[in-house]
Amino acid sequence: MKKFDLSELKDLPGSLELYYSTEIHSGIKDHRSLIRESIRNQISKNGFEVTDQILDFSQLPQHEKLSINLSHCKHASGFAVVDKKYSIGFDVEEQARSNEKLIGRIAGAIEISKTPDPKALLSAKEACWKAISEAHGISTISQIETISWKSVTQNWSEYEVLFDKKPINGRGFVTEQSGIYISFYIAPSTFV
Repeated sequence: MKKFDLSELKDLPGSLELYYSTEIHSGIKDHRSLIRESIRNQISKNGFEVTDQILDFSQLPQHEKLSINLSHCKHASGFAVVDKKYSIGFDVEEQARSNEKLIGRIAGAIEISKTPDPKALLSAKEACWKAISEAHGISTISQIETISWKSVTQNWSEYEVLFDKKPINGRGFVTEQSGIYISFYIAPSTFV
């Protein structure tokens, strides 16, 4: 897995790390094991004690000191790791999967019109949902509304979200690489 250089994105926790691979994806045998092994190896390299729980498919990867989230699709996979003070959601999604019909089911016309790249909505909302859904009781990504989209670097766009018309304390980011959207949403765990 390749580590993203996030230095161009401002005011993010120093502990935040994102990893991405086009070699490990859902189209290959044992991709789930390979992703989990990558997470375990990276956490260990960072000096954290690692248990075999990371490899347990019956639950999401968990660590007592870290928030972890992973994603995979037909042509890519990746994961995000950050200090437990934060909640993290991570998503990889093929651009081709985001068609008009699907986007229309997860977003309203106004939201779609205010999004620079409506096809990015599926990945952006999925990353956010993974980060905050449990704490806020959000059952579907269509309950999340993205707002305040802005281009923050040549490659990354940033967005905020509303749930029940109220802002959620957090920040989302999306980039597109070779037809794959890569998104993450980070929120302070005390405010999730």
